[in-house]
Amino acid sequence: MSVGSGPDPGGAGGWRRGAPRRKLPLGRGARLIVNERTHIVGLGDLSATGAYLITRTPASPGEVFDVLITAPGLLDIRLRARVVRAVSPGDEGTGRPQGLAVQFLETDADTRIRLEAFVASGKITPN
Repeated sequence: MSVGSGPDPGGAGGWRRGAPRRKLPLGRGARLIVNERTHIVGLGDLSATGAYLITRTPASPGEVFDVLITAPGLLDIRLRARVVRAVSPGDEGTGRPQGLAVQFLETDADTRIRLEAFVASGKITPN
C-alpha cells in the first residue's frame, strides 16, 4: 500500500502529501469511477502517492473509489484511491479549484516506478 508522509502536523486534518508532484496543463485528465459510474475529471497534479482531481463530483474524506489516469506517457493506469481532502465551491483561501485530493492505495512496484518517472520528467511542484 502506498503511503504519504502521514498525519498533518498542522492539524488541518488528514493526510499530508510528501512525494514530489507534477502539475499538469489543462486538458490532462482522469476518470473517477464511483459505483460503476464514470466521471471525467481534470488532473491538477500527480505524484506516485496521490493526485488532485478537479471535479464537481461530491465525495467526503475517507471515501474509496477507482481513478483511471489518462496522462500521456502513462497510458491508462487504474488505481484505488481514498479521498483525503475535498475542496468545495465555498472553501475560501485554499488556492485550489473545486476538487478532491486523493491518496493511492495498493500501488504495485511497477506502477509506482512509472508514476515516479512521469513526475520526474516534468515540472515538479514543491511539497
